Amino acid sequence: MEKLGLRGDIRYADLAYAVNPCLHAAKAAGTLEQVEASPDAYYYPGNEEIYSAQLATVDALLSGSADPAQPKAISFSASADPGPLHRSEWLQFLGLFWNKEAEAEAAFSEIATRYSCTKAAVAASVPAEARPGIAFINHNQYAQPAEFQVSVADYKEALIADAGGRNVNTDGVTVANSAFSGARSHVGFLTSAEMWEYLAANDVSVLIDEYYAFDPTAYNITNFFETYNVTDGVLPAGVQKVLREDGLLSASNSMDWFEGAVPFADATLQDLVGAIYGRTEGGPAQLWFRDLTGGAQPKKLSLADCPSVEGPNPWTDPSRSCENLGIAFPSPAPSPAPSLPAEPTDGDSRAAEDGEEDKDAADAASAAPALAGSCIAVAAAAATVAALI
Repeated sequence: MEKLGLRGDIRYADLAYAVNPCLHAAKAAGTLEQVEASPDAYYYPGNEEIYSAQLATVDALLSGSADPAQPKAISFSASADPGPLHRSEWLQFLGLFWNKEAEAEAAFSEIATRYSCTKAAVAASVPAEARPGIAFINHNQYAQPAEFQVSVADYKEALIADAGGRNVNTDGVTVANSAFSGARSHVGFLTSAEMWEYLAANDVSVLIDEYYAFDPTAYNITNFFETYNVTDGVLPAGVQKVLREDGLLSASNSMDWFEGAVPFADATLQDLVGAIYGRTEGGPAQLWFRDLTGGAQPKKLSLADCPSVEGPNPWTDPSRSCENLGIAFPSPAPSPAPSLPAEPTDGDSRAAEDGEEDKDAADAASAAPALAGSCIAVAAAAATVAALI
């Protein structure tokens, strides 16, 4: 809604989880109110009278799981879409209800263009043999039994591939499906040792740690070692970098990875590419992916990060143009030095030396990448909107 200039149409929002600083600023200015939870909510049902009164003042209710018995409910499940760009495409669906189809098409086209040029820049700069193995991992203590997991969710695998990484091989292992969607979810292990063995066999050098931390600002590389039973305090063999998705937070530690990163596939891809290969001087700042191994800290967004309650929000799609990506891609391997014709050489010996130089250059190129650097109630047809999460 921010991307389409519709923030002012949001009447109610669940600010306990919202990260967008301009929503919090609107609440402080009195133009937006905290939403009442649905009385049918499973965990924390709300007051039916207050909920009904709020719903009566809006024209539509956006929800990831819309109630078919509620005539104002509109199903909006962008976060369940399996492709990064497919998630952004939900802008076009949203535009229908405000007669903003042209604006939504232009917004999506810009996102798709920047996503595509970033993907193309990676493909042109990083040869297939130099691509690092990358994996999203988690210690899911809520699973029965608890598991160490390597995610193979479709959108994460697409993001890894488009960012210039290699996904893990799932041949010969059991892939669990999501209990909610039925889609591919993860490969599970009962012990961390089994997980580390699997990652080593797949030559994974970049990890994205998704373990839930109550306070992400206090979670560091030492906590990572403890979570995954790395007792010697040294990264397992082959692992060069550990990232997390908690680089942008609300004041109450809600993660923008589940909010701002969903519609803006271009910025998400650029941020991951920058986290993997590094950023040039004056390049883009860290967004969602923070480097634990580099000691990076999350950024908490506050009211001060919203320059105007009614004006543009700088956190709405902070992607870079195709001409100014600011990514420190690995330098191409140098060509072998030509032999001097005046010096007699043994052809076989020279060929062997050149072969070694080629191998050394390829090894250097291969190493370089790893070492570098619910619910929203809205006003249809330009009326009033409320957000319930």
